[in-house]
Amino acid sequence: MVYGRTNAFISNIVFVVVFRLMLATNAGGQGTPTGTISGYILDPHGLAVPGARVIVDSPKMAATRSVSSNGQGAYRVPALLTSPYNLTIEANGFKTIHVSVVMIEVNQRARLDLALTIGSKSDSITVLGSAPLLNTSDASVSPLIGNRFVENMPLKGRSFSSLIHPAPGVVLTPSNFYGPGQFSVNGQRPDAHYFLVDGVSANLGTAGGGTNLG
Repeated sequence: MVYGRTNAFISNIVFVVVFRLMLATNAGGQGTPTGTISGYILDPHGLAVPGARVIVDSPKMAATRSVSSNGQGAYRVPALLTSPYNLTIEANGFKTIHVSVVMIEVNQRARLDLALTIGSKSDSITVLGSAPLLNTSDASVSPLIGNRFVENMPLKGRSFSSLIHPAPGVVLTPSNFYGPGQFSVNGQRPDAHYFLVDGVSANLGTAGGGTNLG
């Protein structure tokens, strides 16, 4: 799966190339690229804080969502569009924590554990947040390619498809009578991928005689 943001000039974009180790979605499915923030809310002794309110807001989109931690102190906020987010954590008997600028990328599983400090809810602590680069929640591999990298890459034809080649687990496959030539990710079939660019289908393929990727 490949998601990206594009306009008339490929050098001015941010591309996100996402490959999953699980079975790839076939060309019949379509969805909106999103990410997830999850983690645990703990007290100063490392014990779970159930019922803590976690508020996630996006200044860019003027949207706010709220969830509560469960009995184990775990919380999860799924289906977040790519954007920077601010988090506010509130719980009775603890100071309020404000976490600013947690960047969520396409298909990212951001893990953010927080330890609360005993005090009044009216008191607050502000920290600068950052989503971890290493995904520990599942076995997916999601390389992120930023616009600065794209600008400095000698891309053939300035095509986003050239950014697939250096991703881990990718092997180019020639086209033949039985199927279009594309690439295989971790042994999956070359036609078992689905592409979206700005949420619009961008599936590729050829009838035979070569590969369809620059």
